[in-house]
Amino acid sequence: MIARLLLLAVLLSAASLPAQQGPPRSFQVVRVPVPESLRSAAHVSYAASAVNDFSLVGRATGSLDISSAANALITIGIPGRATAGTRLAARVLFTAQGREATVDIEMTVTPVYALHIVAPPELVALRAGERVEISYQIENRGNAADTVNLRLELPAGWRGGDSMRVVIPAFGSVRQGRRLDVPRTSGTGNFFVRAHAASRAARADALTTLTVGPDFDALRPPGVAARVSVGSVTAAGVTEAVPQLALNGPLTGDIQVDGRWTLAPTLTAPLVRGLATVGTFVTDPHLV
Repeated sequence: MIARLLLLAVLLSAASLPAQQGPPRSFQVVRVPVPESLRSAAHVSYAASAVNDFSLVGRATGSLDISSAANALITIGIPGRATAGTRLAARVLFTAQGREATVDIEMTVTPVYALHIVAPPELVALRAGERVEISYQIENRGNAADTVNLRLELPAGWRGGDSMRVVIPAFGSVRQGRRLDVPRTSGTGNFFVRAHAASRAARADALTTLTVGPDFDALRPPGVAARVSVGSVTAAGVTEAVPQLALNGPLTGDIQVDGRWTLAPTLTAPLVRGLATVGTFVTDPHLV
């Protein structure tokens, strides 16, 4: 009987509020009422303490006059790397006339979803018929586990890079390598692989430039390099010359430029095939 009374006294001396809610990097003001067991006292003191990496902002201790105020206001800071879910955030100890009562404050951290892809900006000196691997690091910058699909958008005629699905924990990352086959009939020039990582609530993209042909980067001066080329071919009794202007190289320490402009004639299927044999591909003007 005595043990049951002691257990009942312990249960009455501790209480818990309904879970509060907020996103990471936010501050939540919580109104904590004085427990009923201490309401008969004229004055009640309180002291709050944070747990589980939460923090308290502003006043954490004080005294309340029950006749005018029966609530303590506690401001809780939610850390930036708090994972989604409900957990104990703080405890408030109330004391009056030698008696004590504790109120637990639980916080529900709302989920935040964000993705990021780290990919090589460029792969150079590739050869026709070669197999190349692109390494991708997919980062979950959100505070909840996320199921992510990685899909590659390849140049026409290229194969490989099957889609994949992976579950990434909060603030975690995975590294995946995707193998691509450079077409045996590929000409020289720049080709682009676009990576798309997407979940139900977030998306991230990355672009990798694949350069097929000799690597002249070691010979050129620093900065953006401009190259002019002319492809000439006779097909179906028609001779055409196609000049191209290409820009490639570092514009600044953080910005890489890749662009191409082509003065295209009236294209026919035999002309396109003939230009491809000399390594000239007619594309829309672009600047990346």
